[in-house]
Amino acid sequence: MELINLQVPDCSGLSVAVEATRDAVARPCMLEVRAEAVVFLGALCDPAGAAREWVEIRVQEIAGIEGMLDASAGSLTNPVLDARWKRMVDGHARSDREALFRGPWEQVHGEPWFLNAAGTERVRPPGNWQLCLDDDLLARHRLATFSESFHRYLVSKDGGEEIFVPLTEGASRSPSTREFGEIFKDLQVLNREGGLLMIRRLPGLKFEDFVDFLGGKDFGGDPHELLRVPAVGPYKGFVEKNAYGQAGVGFIHGRTNVPERVAEILFLKLTALRGAFDSVSDAIAAQKLPFLSLRGESFSVSITDPAPGLPFLWNHRVHQSAVSTVVPVALGVGNEEMLLPCVDVPRSVYRAERLAAATEGQARVRVRKITPPDDGGLSVIEGTLQTDESLQASRKDLLELDLRLAKGKRFKVYGNFVAQRPTAGENRFLSLPLAVPPDVIEELERGGMQFSERVDFRVLPRLGATCDLFSMGILAVRTLLCGPNRLLAELVDDLLGLVHAYGGTFEASEWDTGSGQLAGFIASDKGAAWRDKLGSICIAEGISAEDAAAAIPNQLWWQIVEFIGRLFPGEMPGAFAKDFDDFEARAPERVFAEPIEALDGLVQAARSLLFGNPVASREILTVIRGLAAKHRA
Repeated sequence: MELINLQVPDCSGLSVAVEATRDAVARPCMLEVRAEAVVFLGALCDPAGAAREWVEIRVQEIAGIEGMLDASAGSLTNPVLDARWKRMVDGHARSDREALFRGPWEQVHGEPWFLNAAGTERVRPPGNWQLCLDDDLLARHRLATFSESFHRYLVSKDGGEEIFVPLTEGASRSPSTREFGEIFKDLQVLNREGGLLMIRRLPGLKFEDFVDFLGGKDFGGDPHELLRVPAVGPYKGFVEKNAYGQAGVGFIHGRTNVPERVAEILFLKLTALRGAFDSVSDAIAAQKLPFLSLRGESFSVSITDPAPGLPFLWNHRVHQSAVSTVVPVALGVGNEEMLLPCVDVPRSVYRAERLAAATEGQARVRVRKITPPDDGGLSVIEGTLQTDESLQASRKDLLELDLRLAKGKRFKVYGNFVAQRPTAGENRFLSLPLAVPPDVIEELERGGMQFSERVDFRVLPRLGATCDLFSMGILAVRTLLCGPNRLLAELVDDLLGLVHAYGGTFEASEWDTGSGQLAGFIASDKGAAWRDKLGSICIAEGISAEDAAAAIPNQLWWQIVEFIGRLFPGEMPGAFAKDFDDFEARAPERVFAEPIEALDGLVQAARSLLFGNPVASREILTVIRGLAAKHRA
């Protein structure tokens, strides 16, 4: 592996890692490709070129945004995409400030980056190419402007001729444009758009690998395979020492002290989960947007040098690398905004069904009433949407109607359903306040306010941080319950089956407050089916049910399982969110306040197992109870 200096102003030591391939060409080490970014392995180097800090270089690249929801409708423009990038950086700065290397590259577009064909040095192609931000210049050449589209162009003004290179397939062309491959052939591309950057310290481990390592998973005896960074600093000890087996190296307790080790595994897994919650909550608080794309791969773990005598696995920190997949879109009425997905979130166990595509169709519309304009000139339309099938709509979902009037006029109406569960295809709605032109009111009233022709409509789910809470519930299952030879989806099904059965024992009036009784339910005949499926043996591999029970008190374990169940909106009594609508749009991070407080209590309870030798105390108590029973006999 070699490091190539990128010659970035204000960050002279920033270098990208390249590695030789089979064709003897050095190519950049790419960590990840996202819809709006490409992530490379890099380093901050001293003047001699030696790596002092391994980093990830996240490069904005919006070419992959084409074809995504509302991109062609104008909701995604370059200023919106740049604002999203800055929000993302602000979220990382709040949740992980020490890992971020700040600079003007987060706010200001720089020059594009290229390597020579061999990948041995950075080169600047002739022409002084820059990202074109000049709307007037683009318009004069009949090209899409930067401010009003998501299309981008590189421009060269050398020699008095203005030449443009389109960076997106759908960008308009003109006699002034040349294709990217024609101008930059035989060059390796790093930052083709002169995109914004984010530079942050690279965590050494994937979150899922870290919790699996804690749980005793066999990685084939080569911990190098787990590392995302070179084995230097604390990671050198990670691969050179028997971190799992030797007491005082990775853990306090050695492998032979099984109950004590199991209690320690529980504590470390809970603290890792707590770190993941913190990172998500802080980022959402900063960006004021949910992610809606969280999954296990969204989190990673760094290990720093511990204090003398402290096992290094205790000195871990969790980081999140997710990017919000929604963009706020103004509805054109009052101050209303709607969060719309700007990328397709792949279907997975982490994705809430709430994120399914919008419901679209045609229906009959009858306008019942139009209120007189208020002081601001805004009215409210009350009407009925008649569909062939009942719509499963939430009270916060947004209804969009495309009314076609006489003489080709079209009038869009946004509103909400009055009843959450409409019947017989009758869906009553109230519009958001909107300005209704007098001629539109006149035509509606003259036509009896009934549309005989079918009207195009969409029902857009109101998206919020409760979808992220659902994803964190899946992450909690993955962290604490995913034992050997168990699929994550299977465990989620088992957990939801348990909480539904448990919820059936509550009256409707107790649903909002009832919690804390899962251990009693498990002890009953109704809960017996889940004792083995979701018992404390799930916490680690290679342990017996007896060792798990000796290490973790039964009451505490089922409190943990109940906590996980409460993370799924509306699925059980005492859930942290009543349903997916139970969020505050202006303070989305508040969804996580109560779960974090509950998780703190579980962390403290698990920590208490590590000191004072409670395992030995329980063994002594068992002996005393046995002797007492014999004495009574």
